[in-house]
Amino acid sequence: MTSRFVGGTREGRIVDYGIPVALSAETSTERTPAGFPAPRTLRRVARLRPKLGVMDVLLQLWRSKWLMLLVFVSVFLVGVIITLILPAKYAANTRLLVKSGQEYVFDTTAGDAARGGFLHQESVMHAETELARSPVIAERVISGMGLSRLYPDLAKAKLRARDRGVYVIDQEALEVFAGDLDVASAPRSSILRMTYSHEDPTLAAATLNRFVTEYLAYRQEVLFGEGDAGLSEQRDVIEGRLAEADKALRAFLVANGLSDFTAETAAARKQFGDISDELAKVQVSLRESGSPARANPNQSIRALTVRSAALTTQKREAEARMAVLSALEPDYMRLKRDRDALEAAADALAARNELAARNAGSISIYEAARPPARSDATNGLIAIGAAILGLVAGLIAGFMRAGSVTGFATAGSVERTLGLHVLATAKDRTR
Repeated sequence: MTSRFVGGTREGRIVDYGIPVALSAETSTERTPAGFPAPRTLRRVARLRPKLGVMDVLLQLWRSKWLMLLVFVSVFLVGVIITLILPAKYAANTRLLVKSGQEYVFDTTAGDAARGGFLHQESVMHAETELARSPVIAERVISGMGLSRLYPDLAKAKLRARDRGVYVIDQEALEVFAGDLDVASAPRSSILRMTYSHEDPTLAAATLNRFVTEYLAYRQEVLFGEGDAGLSEQRDVIEGRLAEADKALRAFLVANGLSDFTAETAAARKQFGDISDELAKVQVSLRESGSPARANPNQSIRALTVRSAALTTQKREAEARMAVLSALEPDYMRLKRDRDALEAAADALAARNELAARNAGSISIYEAARPPARSDATNGLIAIGAAILGLVAGLIAGFMRAGSVTGFATAGSVERTLGLHVLATAKDRTR
């Protein structure tokens, strides 16, 4: 049952506007040159599209409700099917507390204007976030946890692949892992959040904890060139070489009857100087006596002569001792330089270990990952997105149908389109 509108023109004619309405065609009669009337021809008038108002659009949408419902249900069912096909994933979470350590302190090589300054906390968090997203860490985690445990399908494909296919699958595994991993930090916050999603909640937590361990180890390698294990190995090697050098130096001293080369050399030089001074004094006393010892064999002259002879002998012995020490000095200095260099290297490695330990303390695990009890909201979001998309698609279908209708839905549409006043509206019960 439709409505029929009766309108009036200025000439008083009645026009019937039923639904659907096709505008009428005008006729014209022309005469031939002989005076006979020519046959009637139809002058076609272009079809006008109705001008719709708000009520017209709402009415057309209501009439298209079943079409919109069909579109909505179709799109929504597709989303539901996708949620049923996709496996549920469990997201494990961990949080790290990041503090500004010594590695983020400015240490200028020239000038002291910026020495000791710290980077802004947001810059520190951005650097740590980018470091955590390194594919090197992901590769180590996948290797440590096992590709067959994390992504069995990729592991099977890798077994069948050859040559470059293995590399392609490894890169695909890294991409999948990067998609399952999320590293982020809130603005003006010192908390670094890490999330890893997997179908197995226990495996998700274990993988994320392994990721944190590899991240901290890789961070030490990037900042100091070696990890904790590398620094310890270097220190063990240096300390072993230092022990050998120290042992060689002690053996050299024992073989030459020395206990402390530096002290004994200083003592020999001091002894030589003292003997030389005393001998010089004795010789001066002898010269002041005015006669040689044989002409004046008194006790004082004889004593000075004996003393001079003894000092001369001691001086020769001191000179001989100094000559021996001088001959040994090059070998001793070589052994000592080797020992001192190794000792300095050991001290430097110890300082690096201490600095690495302090800087490792700049990041602490605020909350370790635990197996999640509930799956993430991905499937729910897909269903909600499908519902929203279905609603939008249904409305679009309704608006498209409303725009394609050529009939007049309301009296207002007739008045807006034709510029005629509607005198009456009647229900068409024949349709």
